[in-house]
Amino acid sequence: MEKVTAGEYSVGFFMGSPALTAEQRTGGLIKAVFPDDGTPLLRRGISMLQGAPHPVTTKLFTDFVLSADGQAAVAEGGLTAYRDGVERADGGVPTYSDVIASVGEENTILIPYTKASDEEIQQFSDRWSSLQAG
Repeated sequence: MEKVTAGEYSVGFFMGSPALTAEQRTGGLIKAVFPDDGTPLLRRGISMLQGAPHPVTTKLFTDFVLSADGQAAVAEGGLTAYRDGVERADGGVPTYSDVIASVGEENTILIPYTKASDEEIQQFSDRWSSLQAG
């Protein structure tokens, strides 16, 4: 973002909260837009792990995050709220409803989560570990 604001680059591709709050942080030098011919949306995931040491606490936390109050907290924390009826936090990022209102539901591309196989998980873990050994 610094190279765009300094004029070294004429365009940038940014994702997530830094891009969506760029306009207010740069005094209007950068403005995030949602392409109306197709805006990809990658929702944040949350899960409860099988065998977690505190399953009741995990369920309570998950229930909170998905509740109206939890989604308001998500928005206040600078992340996108996906629950209908949750307002954009002051100075925060657009909600899912804001994006839909901006570009239309027909122009959004929801990126699905897919379950990885045990083999894929092991390959990823092995690769990750090898890179960390450095």
